[in-house]
Amino acid sequence: GVKVRALIDESQSKSEYFKPFADYLAHHGVETKVLAGPNGENSDFPLAEKMHNKFMILDGKLVETGSANHTKRASIDNFENAHFLTDATDVAAFAYVFKHMFGVARAHPAPERVDLPTDEQLAEDILNPPAKPPVPPAPEEPPLPAARTFVFNGRQYPTRAFRPFDPIVSHLVGAIDSAKKTVKIAIYQFDQREVLEALQRAHERGVAVQVVLDRSHVYTTGTSHEGGPRKPRPMVVELVKSGFDIMLVHGQNRGIQHNKFLLVDDLFLETGSYNYTTQSEDDHFESVLMTMEKARVGLYRRYFKYLRDNGAEVDFDKLEEILNRTEAVPEADDVEPEAARRGGETERDSKFPPPPTDAENPVMLNGEAFPRAIFSPQGGIEEAVIRAIDAAKLSVEVAMFSFYSRPIA
Repeated sequence: GVKVRALIDESQSKSEYFKPFADYLAHHGVETKVLAGPNGENSDFPLAEKMHNKFMILDGKLVETGSANHTKRASIDNFENAHFLTDATDVAAFAYVFKHMFGVARAHPAPERVDLPTDEQLAEDILNPPAKPPVPPAPEEPPLPAARTFVFNGRQYPTRAFRPFDPIVSHLVGAIDSAKKTVKIAIYQFDQREVLEALQRAHERGVAVQVVLDRSHVYTTGTSHEGGPRKPRPMVVELVKSGFDIMLVHGQNRGIQHNKFLLVDDLFLETGSYNYTTQSEDDHFESVLMTMEKARVGLYRRYFKYLRDNGAEVDFDKLEEILNRTEAVPEADDVEPEAARRGGETERDSKFPPPPTDAENPVMLNGEAFPRAIFSPQGGIEEAVIRAIDAAKLSVEVAMFSFYSRPIA
């Protein structure tokens, strides 16, 4: 009897991986809709338009959000984060954004029959998504609830921000420009000039800048859309060569470093679905949280150290060889051997040690307790999402870029 609504990125809803799960939800009575980005016919690059949020609202009281999609890979192979919130104002803001997006989205048709893929089938590559129709104009609605605010290093910040409703990059630059001791970033995609220049200013005034990147975005393989060897984005190369303390991380079985978070002076935290790219700011629906809550910041400090402990420094000779390549290297050539991907004699099905955990479970919904934050790989994100759904009594509203977890479905 729980009311369940799901909002899914339109391109993902057509992919080989995701379509069976969207069909499955719709077939079983879940009100399922799809949505692209906010710009519609005015977009300069329609393929970049995405509904890229990763959040879930349960009973209108609990929000689960972070970098992790509701996918098997997010829980097993990737480096990810997810956390739970119950502040009424923040929950109301997430509910407002969900209502807006759901109102302008279009229904996903329910098939008469659907068969979900096996876990083995989920290992296949996702097909390239087709082009999407424009998003209809948003109906008039009451204003977005005002965010709570806090002051960090003399500047005021909201506790949450949503694209396209609120600016995000200006808050990132402001926090980095106010840094006194340290800036720590774990990011999946990067091409924001404003953020790079802020990091360079911080480095020049003596701030220790540490960055964790996805290894595959620096040591690129495969073929580019132009037919030549795929190479790192120019701004990723500039970031890596800026003299910062850079570590490269990658999961196993083609897992990725998919986190997107910023720590400043080990006191300020920004995290969410937002990559540091111009597309995230200009073309996507996105959400981030900002906080100085000591316990939550402390968890991310521990997780950042965990990422670095499981990473490696940049091999600049290898990077130069990649930048000078004239022929593509098959993607399979850059994957670890099977033996190295196994966890050895450990009971964990991962080569990595367990990520940090929250010793407390202070976030409550209907008598069920949740930690402030959960991390991957194999830290329990999928299980916690399922527990949250099981605890819901009134509603489940999902805004998810990618979705291929059978237990969650």
